[in-house]
Amino acid sequence: CINKKGVIGLELEEAGFDVTSLNVDYNLFAVFKIYGVIKKFNPDIVHTSLFYANLFGRIAAKMAGVRVILCEEQNICGWKSRNLFFIIADRVLSLVTDRIIACSESVKKFTMGQENIGSSKFAVVYNAFDRDKFDIELPAAPDIKISMGFKATDRIIGTIGRLCEQKGHVYLIEAMAKVVVENAGARLLIVGEGPLKSRLANMAGNAGISDKVIFMEKRRDVPAFLKMLDVFVLPSLWEGLSVVLLEAMYMAKPIVATGIPSNAEAMIDGQTGVLAKKADAGSLAEGINFLLRNSEASKTLGDGAKKRVLEYFTPEKRACELTNMYDLLADEKKIHIKKCG
Repeated sequence: CINKKGVIGLELEEAGFDVTSLNVDYNLFAVFKIYGVIKKFNPDIVHTSLFYANLFGRIAAKMAGVRVILCEEQNICGWKSRNLFFIIADRVLSLVTDRIIACSESVKKFTMGQENIGSSKFAVVYNAFDRDKFDIELPAAPDIKISMGFKATDRIIGTIGRLCEQKGHVYLIEAMAKVVVENAGARLLIVGEGPLKSRLANMAGNAGISDKVIFMEKRRDVPAFLKMLDVFVLPSLWEGLSVVLLEAMYMAKPIVATGIPSNAEAMIDGQTGVLAKKADAGSLAEGINFLLRNSEASKTLGDGAKKRVLEYFTPEKRACELTNMYDLLADEKKIHIKKCG
């Protein structure tokens, strides 16, 4: 970790993995700290993920003479697209990168176009979810609703994500104002923090649905939260490949998601959920109301979602594809991979 270990770093340590935190700011000094770690452990392969790790890590790995270098791209659009330096840096560093791993076909296509990098540098390895967190015994959905202060019969719509422009909450709140016309007892739970929280709360108030929209802080009990939902909604305007969408699919939830490219890779409209138009409150509301009024269709779509996520987006499949890629690149460089233990 360039900076702090964070929640994921601590979870990895609890699972028995060694995690090194450099505790440095995101500046070029980090390159020399990473270089020191690489020289200490002398790895055959360096695999980085997310922008600053990709930037500093690849420079340090090249300086240290690492023979196989991979990086991951996890999103499209966003802040990097507005900074020419970052785009140029990625373009130059692609010359010393053996493989750029995109978490979806849409991320691959976007990155190729934005940074003018040929397709031969890329491989698509889909994101996966932590199945162990979800393979646990949970109370029945009505009991979870009651434990969270709702009635067992309340229709609960939920979403999870940072409260920012990308996640499209503005359109979900507008949609909720339409949903309650047909489903007066529905509640919308929005889990997450972010800069738009006050604006979203004001929107709900202005629409007269403050009592229908509940904001909740980031939760550790995501499996229980998802299980109690009658409908999960992902109203994002863009995504790389949403992990929470995969989690909701694994929980066999009826899902309404915007039909952006990565969501359309994960879901099949009418078979594993409902794909709504992007930035369209009416389309979101139509999908939500359809699922709320059609319990049999909701069950069928939820079952289809779980079947699809188990076929394409499991941690075992991702680990296998990454391992095969490591072996392939090592063979190309005639490297004998050092085994752990």
